[in-house]
Amino acid sequence: MIRRLFRFALKLCVVAGVGAAVSKVLERRRSAATDWSSSTEPWPPIDVPAATAPDLAPSGPDPAELGQDAEGEATQGGAIVGEEVVASAPQAGGDWIEPDDLGECAPSHPVKAKLGSGVFHLPGMANYERTKADRCYADAAGAEADGLRQAKR
Repeated sequence: MIRRLFRFALKLCVVAGVGAAVSKVLERRRSAATDWSSSTEPWPPIDVPAATAPDLAPSGPDPAELGQDAEGEATQGGAIVGEEVVASAPQAGGDWIEPDDLGECAPSHPVKAKLGSGVFHLPGMANYERTKADRCYADAAGAEADGLRQAKR
């Protein structure tokens, strides 16, 4: 008799637990159905104070710094490749130049910098050869001046 009562209570607890779990799953699905991504109303604009707003000006050198005249023709400071003007001098942001398409630096600017990690690599370091640079610096001091740190190895 006690054994039968114990088995009945155990089965009742299992059924109640399964019922509670199903109830929670259905409640979560119901709350997920009110997802905001299905709304057709536009998001309200975010008010960003002018002091903290990012600089949205196009990056890159000024045509005057590249040696262009008013018509966009190259003068002494740059060369035209197709419709693009390629600078022969470092960019205006500091003593750095853009790497080539493969991420390799010119011999005049051998320091490879990765902007995502904020790290720069010097020639002879462990990962220098496999690093694809975002910027190339003439020396470590120029990279440190732009807020980058030297790689550990």
